[in-house]
Amino acid sequence: MPKPFKSGTQLSELETPVAIVEKAVLQRNMQRMKLLAETHNIRLRPHFKCHKASGFARMQFELGAAGICCQTAGEAEVAAAAGIPDILITNQVLHPARLARLALLAGKTRIGLCFDNPKQVDAASAAVQKVETKIDAYIELDVGGNRCGVRGSDAAIALAAHISQSPGLHLRGLQAYHGAAQHLRKPAERRRAASAVAEQSGAVRSRLTQSGFDCRIITGGGTGTCVEDAEAGGLSELQPGSYLFMDGDYGLNETSLSDPFEHSLFILATVISTRPEHAVIDAGLKSMAFDCGPPRIFGHDRLEYRNASDEHGVLVPVSGPNPLRLGDRIKLIPGHCDPTINLHDAILLMDGDRMERVIEIDARGPR
Repeated sequence: MPKPFKSGTQLSELETPVAIVEKAVLQRNMQRMKLLAETHNIRLRPHFKCHKASGFARMQFELGAAGICCQTAGEAEVAAAAGIPDILITNQVLHPARLARLALLAGKTRIGLCFDNPKQVDAASAAVQKVETKIDAYIELDVGGNRCGVRGSDAAIALAAHISQSPGLHLRGLQAYHGAAQHLRKPAERRRAASAVAEQSGAVRSRLTQSGFDCRIITGGGTGTCVEDAEAGGLSELQPGSYLFMDGDYGLNETSLSDPFEHSLFILATVISTRPEHAVIDAGLKSMAFDCGPPRIFGHDRLEYRNASDEHGVLVPVSGPNPLRLGDRIKLIPGHCDPTINLHDAILLMDGDRMERVIEIDARGPR
C-alpha cells in the first residue's frame, strides 16, 4: 500500500527513497507531445506500460489522447476501470484465462489485440464468441525490431484472411513498432529507421487494401522516434510512453527539437553516511532499475553513482573531496523509467517543493 503521505508535505520532510514527479515539467512534456501530434495531424495513443497508473492515463486522455496502449491484460483492466474508452494491447495474448478477461472487458470498452500467428487469432475468437463481444485485430509487422510480427505483405494478407473468417474479430489496422530505433542516438539514424517503417507499413497496407481488406490505422512509434515518425508520415497513431518522465537512457539521444522533453521523474534519496572520498545514499537496486545503467545525479555532474546494493548506493566525486553532507537530499535520474516505476507503490506529484497528491501505481506488477 502507498505510504500515508499528506498533501502539502515539503520535499525536505519526505521519507526516502521515494519516486517524485515535478508537475510543471510533466505538464510541459504533455503539451509538447500534444503539439507534435496536432502539427502532423496524427492521433496520440500514449503507452500505459510506462507509468502503469490510471491517474496519469486520465491526464493524457483529458489532454486529447485518442486512446491508450497497454502491454498486459491487467493494465487494460485498470485503464478501463478508470474510464479509458479505447485500449490497444500492443502484445500477443495467448493464455485462455487472460483472453477470457479481455473478452469480458470488450463488452465495456473498445479493446484491440495484436496478432502475428493464426493460432493467436483462433484463441481470441474462441474467447469472444463465448461472451458474444468483439475485439479489434491489429496485424503486427516486424519493421526492424526482430522480435514479434509477420514479415512482408504475403504473410500479412494470409493473416488478414484468417482474421476475416474468425467470428468476433474485426481487422482495424497494423501495429508497426520499431523498438530498437527508440535508442538510436543520432536524429539521422532515427530518420532512416522511421522512413523504413513508413515504407514497409505503407506497402503492406496498400496490398491489404488491394486485396479487399479494411486497414484504416497504422499505429506505432515511441518516445525516441516520435519526431521522426511524425515527419515520415507513415503512421496514423503515435504510441509514446516515456515522454512524460524521460530517463537517463533517453537523455542520451540527441534531439532535433528546439524545445525538448525534460526529466520530470526522480528518485529522491538521502545521504545516510559520509567519508571524505564518498557519500552513501539510501536508494539502491530496490528503488531503481539498472538495466540501462546507473542513475545520474541531478545537479551534480561531477558525482558518479557506484556500487549499488539492495538499499544503498555510493556517490563518488570524479575528482576532489566529497561535497555532500549527512542528511543532504539527492535527486536521481533513473536509467530506465518504466521498470523503475514498477518498483514503487506510488509516485508523489510535486508542485515545486510541496507535495500536491499521491498517484497510485495501480497496475503495478506483471499482471
